[in-house]
Amino acid sequence: MYRFLIQSGKVKNNNKIPLQDFGYEVIKAIEYYDWLSPEKRYDYELITSEKDIENYLTENTIPVGTVEFVLEFIRQCYGIQNVEPLNIPTELIPFANRKIWYIKKSEFKDNLDLDKEYFIKSATRIKGYTYMVLPRKVIVPDDTYMVSEIIDISSEWRCFVKNGELLDIRCYSGNPFKLPSIPLIEEMIKAYKSCPPAYTLDVCLETNGKTSIIECHNFFSCGLYGFSDYKNYPIMLIRAFKWQVDKGLQNCVQHGAIITE
Repeated sequence: MYRFLIQSGKVKNNNKIPLQDFGYEVIKAIEYYDWLSPEKRYDYELITSEKDIENYLTENTIPVGTVEFVLEFIRQCYGIQNVEPLNIPTELIPFANRKIWYIKKSEFKDNLDLDKEYFIKSATRIKGYTYMVLPRKVIVPDDTYMVSEIIDISSEWRCFVKNGELLDIRCYSGNPFKLPSIPLIEEMIKAYKSCPPAYTLDVCLETNGKTSIIECHNFFSCGLYGFSDYKNYPIMLIRAFKWQVDKGLQNCVQHGAIITE
């Protein structure tokens, strides 16, 4: 049986509640499975401090909370010190409809117009340096970045994908009546061969009518924006987390990193 470890806060009478919508959704999904079958498949625990993580370090525990909360669990349980973001995978760059670079800060001068604004995001660390910058005017930390040209956007959408199937899309910014192309989103999903078993694909509808990829996220610490699928949600969390851990352990071995107990 899998147990979800849900990051929580305290309210009146020391009662605990999930800090994020996706934590609450886990509880509702577990209640759905309890109603569906007498066999107990999932359980959960609410914790209010990262210090308590050490009491739940098992392979059948799935952390649900902020990126920092999940990464701290991965560090304590598996000794993995860093998780790289998916950003825009190589297979999906043709769907960007703008120029994308993966370059080091030291390569900005030779590749970018230093007086032009770009969106940059760390390619090595989730929650790394992420900003719109004018390279000549902003001091950027040394790192490898995904650099993107700026585009004009009408609406932004989060697409929820499990095992290559588009389950839902939800608007999270802009005009919700300006819809992206579903057939084109399905082409992106088909092209993304190296994907996790569950992930989100963020896309936008540009003001020129083009549907373009923004970025991808493995399916943890992802805002749901109204997505609710009790049947699939726990499975997506489990498979995405296991994929992330396996990938992290492989990277540790490849780079000779020390895995702590």
